[in-house]
Amino acid sequence: LILYTDDTPTMILRRIPRPIQPHERLIGTKWIATDIRGLHTRNTLRPVLEDVSMTLSFSQDEISGNAGCNQFFGDILSMTSTTFEVADYMTMSAMHCGKRIMEQERAFMRIIENSSGLEYTLSHARVGDEWTQVLELNGPGYSIAARFVPFVAEEEIDSYAGYEYDPSY
Repeated sequence: LILYTDDTPTMILRRIPRPIQPHERLIGTKWIATDIRGLHTRNTLRPVLEDVSMTLSFSQDEISGNAGCNQFFGDILSMTSTTFEVADYMTMSAMHCGKRIMEQERAFMRIIENSSGLEYTLSHARVGDEWTQVLELNGPGYSIAARFVPFVAEEEIDSYAGYEYDPSY
């Protein structure tokens, strides 16, 4: 809004955008898993299988992604600055892939569908000479259930293998 006095602008008023609230940090983001806790390894993170993309996207009220073989989506019931809870059920495609991929997919979905809510942390890790954001999902009784980095173009995904994690950043 511009106010004029005798055809001369005297005051310009601009709307200041509302700052992002802590619980909104994940909205509009897309992540790709680098490590995941397996079905039978309660506290051990293992790298995601080679040539398998496990992604996670957040919108205002929905979570979606690729669990390794199948696409999924579901409602986000609540989100705070450190937790989110999804609906008890997720809609998922029904393709079948190899045994190892399906086992990893089941482990991934078990983490995501945790009905008691998931804690998450955002931190940073060094990838080569640069720092990138890291999303970690923490399930009940587990230190870290899965680790993600921002989703990038397919040809760049391999560069995240073996990144150097720094929780103190």
